[in-house]
Amino acid sequence: MTANGQGSAVLSPAENSRVSNLVHPTPSLPFNNKYIHIKAIGSGGEATCDRYEEAGVGTAVAVKTVVRPNPHTNYLHEADVLATLPKHPRTIELLEVFQGQEESLRIVMPLYTGGDITQTVKKFSLFGTKIPESFIWHSFLQLIDGIHHLHTNPVLPVLHRDLKPENLLIEAPGEGKLFDNIKIIDFGMATTNTDPHEHRGGTPKYQPPESPIASKAADVYAAGACVYFMLTGKAPKPECPGHIQSHARHAFYSNSPQLVQRIVHSDHTDFYPDNQPLSYDEAVKATFNHATPLPRKGYSPLLEYWLMRALDPNAETRATTTELLANMAADANKQIDFYLKWVPVSNERPLCRFAYPEPPAGWRPE
Repeated sequence: MTANGQGSAVLSPAENSRVSNLVHPTPSLPFNNKYIHIKAIGSGGEATCDRYEEAGVGTAVAVKTVVRPNPHTNYLHEADVLATLPKHPRTIELLEVFQGQEESLRIVMPLYTGGDITQTVKKFSLFGTKIPESFIWHSFLQLIDGIHHLHTNPVLPVLHRDLKPENLLIEAPGEGKLFDNIKIIDFGMATTNTDPHEHRGGTPKYQPPESPIASKAADVYAAGACVYFMLTGKAPKPECPGHIQSHARHAFYSNSPQLVQRIVHSDHTDFYPDNQPLSYDEAVKATFNHATPLPRKGYSPLLEYWLMRALDPNAETRATTTELLANMAADANKQIDFYLKWVPVSNERPLCRFAYPEPPAGWRPE
């Protein structure tokens, strides 16, 4: 689904083709006999998403319903992708598809009540504080893991092509886990063509400078842009002025230059001669040798380093999912572990379920 005129759901004829020979089984009951509408969740130009409950069972589900069909779009495409992709903890699952001739096409999926990344950012904005860096590392790593699965699984490698904060849902953690989990949704623009190619759909606020070229590298950039949004509340492009009408916003963002602000607070400025980005070794030293590896204000130089590797304006030198999983994961897990050791001794109340304040300067686990 798209919103605010920033995206387009229209795919080329080649991209509209079914991605498998899958025949979705006919559900045992008509949709309206099986599910009871509870409330609306969201809507886009051509589809809505609503909360339903299974009659007589009470199980809550999310249902995407095509309400304004576009003759250029194959709406079974998303259902095919979801049904064919191997299951992975970072991607949404398909439960059922209703596609009767007298019914709207409906895609039934699990319901996650934590909202999306935009709502998480809004919560912290209301608190007047930042999202803890440890949760950023956790989310960054999960997002890259999910994209890597999309790009490299042997059954159906795909590009997502529309990664944005609204397409990243929050799932409550399992028993004994502190952090919420990320779920990638909305595969309406996914394609099995993983080679670089032209694609003019998607949401340009989160697309790389080489857009309209879609590629694995473009998905990595979009993931970095989502993380940047978590850090700053902004996309890595200037905000579209209010006087520009909705139909012209796509072109505005497509033609806008990258605009990325520093995320390291002023207490780290001594590590930034001439305001130049640090090398990896410098970023490691500046982070782990500092009195506050997880700063209470701003974020660490090491997080900025990996973020900028994902947001590299040059697609040829941008980090790949393989590189990020191989090299960033160790840094992410070190910061996450540091935080998890702090929580039991903090005696502080979390701002949200997963959000304790960062450890104080000089604190180290015993």
